Amino acid sequence: MEPWKIPFDTTLKLVEALTEGAMKMHETQLESATDAHANAEATRQSIASAGDPAAIMQLYAQWAQHNGAHAVAYWRALFDASLETHAALLKCLGAAGTPGAAIAPLDFDASKNALLGAVDSAYKQWLDTTRRLAGVQAE
Repeated sequence: MEPWKIPFDTTLKLVEALTEGAMKMHETQLESATDAHANAEATRQSIASAGDPAAIMQLYAQWAQHNGAHAVAYWRALFDASLETHAALLKCLGAAGTPGAAIAPLDFDASKNALLGAVDSAYKQWLDTTRRLAGVQAE
């Protein structure tokens, strides 16, 4: 009976890992959407009461900086959830003694750090350009 149980158990563990990963990604998306909506509404109200173009540009720069920082955090969280899900899937396959378990483990931390470094660099360049265009000094 055991040979029949192992594949079914492995399948259920894989489905569980995929479901947990999807839930983490969904939670990240919902939190980010809620934050973006609240920030946009607050900025919209501030712009409505702004008295001059300089104040509007300042509000735009603050809005862009906030959204840029949150965008980086958003993509990091999705990337982390994806890596965790893939690692959990490989662990399930390895525990079941499947042929995929013979594959050498990937260095997820090195891959993650390389990608996040590239994202951070691109964000910093974008932020510097936005600040220069808006005339805002770096903090």
